[in-house]
Amino acid sequence: MYVPADDVATEAEWRRLLDDSPYATLVAPGAGPVPVVLPAQYCLAPSAAAHDRAALAVVEAHFHRANPVWDAFAVNSTAVLSVTGPMVVIPHDWNARPGVTDDQGVPTSWYVSASCTCRARIVDDEAELAVLLERLSARYEPRGLDHPVTPGAAPYGPMLRAIRGVHLELLEVVAKAKFGGNRPTDRRERIAGKLVDRDGPGDAAAAAWLRRVLDRPTSGDDDGAGRG
Repeated sequence: MYVPADDVATEAEWRRLLDDSPYATLVAPGAGPVPVVLPAQYCLAPSAAAHDRAALAVVEAHFHRANPVWDAFAVNSTAVLSVTGPMVVIPHDWNARPGVTDDQGVPTSWYVSASCTCRARIVDDEAELAVLLERLSARYEPRGLDHPVTPGAAPYGPMLRAIRGVHLELLEVVAKAKFGGNRPTDRRERIAGKLVDRDGPGDAAAAAWLRRVLDRPTSGDDDGAGRG
């Protein structure tokens, strides 16, 4: 992922992205040439779950035992977890650089995204898997399950045999918060207002992200381009 200096996301920003975004794409290269690519629900695990002291964070997920991702992990434990937050189109006439009229503006997109290089550790122990599932359930069903996940006990215990869990230890994160860093602050604030007024899918969330990064120092490199 190309990340200009103006768009580099901080650790606090990519951690917020992982906290806020409910879904990710997991890419497990295996032995190649075609990787296993699959959608994933996930949660951030307590830092104590990291086995590698160099791990930046640990992401937990689970998949069916028949999923080909396990064969990929068996030959190569490295994977990439890609998480993208709000992504919106900025029309050309919103994005004119200083000194030109709106009709000469450049269309672009605003988004926040993180590409996380991970090391996978498989979870087959049913007690550990039950804890993992309780954490996932707490994220996606905040009101809680009607029954605990207990190995051997109905209703969920017998189902544990059908799945495997995985700890994905994050070793490197390349993260980008692209919200008009090559445009003056007043132009970016104007675009944020237009997003709120447009109120399309992701617009309000993108405007909120812009306001989080608005005070971040930029290079002032206004080259007129949209910069993908």
